[in-house]
Amino acid sequence: MDFSILRIALDLTYGLALNALLVCAAVSLSRRGAKRGNDDDRTATIGAIESVLSLGLAFAALLVLIVTVAGSCGVLDNRPAVLALTAVAAWICGLLPSRRTKNWRSTATRALDSGRGLSHLLLRGRAGFVALGLLLIPWLAIFCDQAFVPPVAWDALTYHLVQPVHWIQTGTLSTLPQPFGEPGIPYFPLVVEILYCWGYLSTGSDAWTVFAQVPAALAGALAIAGTVVQLGARPRAGAIAGILWISLPLVIRQTVEPMVDIWIGAFFLAALFFVIRWREAGETGRIWFASAAAGLMVGTKYTGAVYLLPLFLLVAVAIPFRLRSGTKPGEIVRAVGAGTVVALLLGGYTYARNLWAGGNPFLPLEVAIGETVLFPGLVSPDRYFAMELFDDAHSRLTMVRFLFSPRAILDFGPGFAALAFVPFLAIGIAAARRSGARALPAALAVVALLLLAAHLFLIPYKSNRYLFPFAGTAIALALLIVPARMQNLLLFFPAVSLPLTLFYWGKEMAWGGVTGHHVFYFALIAACAPIAFLLMKRGRRSGTTRRRLITTAVLLLACAGAQTFYESQRYPQWLRFWSTRFEWESGGKAREDLAATAAAWSALADLTRDEPATIAHTGNNLPYPLTGTRLRNRILFVPRNENREGVVFDWNVRPHDILAGESKQAWLPNVFDLEVDYLCVFRMDERFDPELGFPVEDAWAREHPAWFVPVHTSHWARIYRVDAVVVPAADE
Repeated sequence: MDFSILRIALDLTYGLALNALLVCAAVSLSRRGAKRGNDDDRTATIGAIESVLSLGLAFAALLVLIVTVAGSCGVLDNRPAVLALTAVAAWICGLLPSRRTKNWRSTATRALDSGRGLSHLLLRGRAGFVALGLLLIPWLAIFCDQAFVPPVAWDALTYHLVQPVHWIQTGTLSTLPQPFGEPGIPYFPLVVEILYCWGYLSTGSDAWTVFAQVPAALAGALAIAGTVVQLGARPRAGAIAGILWISLPLVIRQTVEPMVDIWIGAFFLAALFFVIRWREAGETGRIWFASAAAGLMVGTKYTGAVYLLPLFLLVAVAIPFRLRSGTKPGEIVRAVGAGTVVALLLGGYTYARNLWAGGNPFLPLEVAIGETVLFPGLVSPDRYFAMELFDDAHSRLTMVRFLFSPRAILDFGPGFAALAFVPFLAIGIAAARRSGARALPAALAVVALLLLAAHLFLIPYKSNRYLFPFAGTAIALALLIVPARMQNLLLFFPAVSLPLTLFYWGKEMAWGGVTGHHVFYFALIAACAPIAFLLMKRGRRSGTTRRRLITTAVLLLACAGAQTFYESQRYPQWLRFWSTRFEWESGGKAREDLAATAAAWSALADLTRDEPATIAHTGNNLPYPLTGTRLRNRILFVPRNENREGVVFDWNVRPHDILAGESKQAWLPNVFDLEVDYLCVFRMDERFDPELGFPVEDAWAREHPAWFVPVHTSHWARIYRVDAVVVPAADE
């Protein structure tokens, strides 16, 4: 058997040590934030949320810095080096000196107590229990469906997970191009991919991806709740706002997918919370945490740069208030300056590399104002957004599509259309109030309107997943408008979301069927739920060190056993999923091409089970499953021309077009120089052109049967073993 429980247990032990050091560093760093207040229920709630969010942001920020430094030094593939860097980070943050141990423990205890207090706030009364149950039913159903299935989200298989695996294999932060589809993949910001890289470092697997965006969804809910309470609402209203956010059908569905959209929404909402917190209570540490969240947001997607504009507006509103409150101008300048440095350190890596290697921080797009080109790019915006990738299904949002399309209702619920009008209503209400109470709600309403305008007129995507920042801001405003006596009714919104969320789950279940792992997980949850409830009621109790060590060892072995089973079922589960997957336009018929592609993945995994290999792929943009058993195979696209160094993009590699000027004479030496072991060729997508066949690499390979030996053949996929006994000359 290829999967040793002992080996996986050792991987998990390493991950436990790695994360223990990082948590210690994060706890020490989060102490730089403001102290928690306990004057009244409202102040205590804000303080609890601030404690949890500052700890989470410190954890994410340190993680990003550690991986960035390790990748820049080329040691991401060296586990002891990564562990040593994490220990250094913990030492720098002030944990390791024993005299600070007591402070660290009190900070950690405060964060844990804050989380427990927030859960009790939510569950106060029957309505909270009902809301939680209505929220958990669809999430547990989706979780049980995905728990033993490897990642299946398309973008994850294209690049969100491809890049982290590549980094761990090579030790660097170089990125892989994917020529078929999105041309900007090697240049996109990488913060969430760095977070996912930590998951691989911690476990040696992708089994954790079923929880990939759960922390982001919870952080977004906390940030919304804190914002509502800071604007004068009761803590109960904040808890309701958080529930409304996390019960959006699209949020629930995406929590089990290793995508990035909930993350960028959570980073924006956290930045919003800390800017408002700084306005209300001052202290430099808060503007640092706001800057950290903003930097992580900008480092996640290019759209994060667009979201900076509303945050700048809020900071501009906050500065005069701080000046009137007695904060000195010099202190504000130093705080904002230090925050800018923090944001650049966390989110500026990819932009700086693009500028250094390609002369444009926003590669591949050309950046121009009118006829004046600010940054030359590989493609103009008009040409870029005229691609097939951005056809009518991804065109600019119109108001009708935004509010009333069936997809919008499935993604956000039937009440989402009302959210578009909430900012206007909030501005009207603020205008009717006295000047002292209207500035902040009005500013937040303008922030929501700017986010909405950005999606309608600036961001050229129709996908509703880009609307998370607006949805969170509008929900916060809605709780300020709805009368207190009616707010409990909003807790039943998850009842409306329930069938919309289960609709997608039912579609997959109807065609994929119920398997043993569904039954196992439902039974496991049914057994564990009462235990978890009792532990939550029992609260924190002290235990002996021996008991804690035994409990940790048992949990490690249990996780190792579950991960062993998961790895053994990776390709059978992929084959089951993709053999039954269908799209709406196919009329309920499963796609034959995806089933054949999954069969090719499984065949390649069998061929490379005993020894990792270098895999060249062409024809589609789903390279991640080619990584094989234990994710050991190195994957790449072989340039079709003489731009061999364009196989990756990094600081010392300028952007290359690896398709133009294709020739067999250039491609063949590239194959052998890159030491390719297998060539995987997939038929081009016939949905766009029924005449499309295999890409040109297939014909080139068939012309040299001595070098390219077929080992798997179907109508949709072909795999060749590359026998490089004699390396061909460039003119052959």
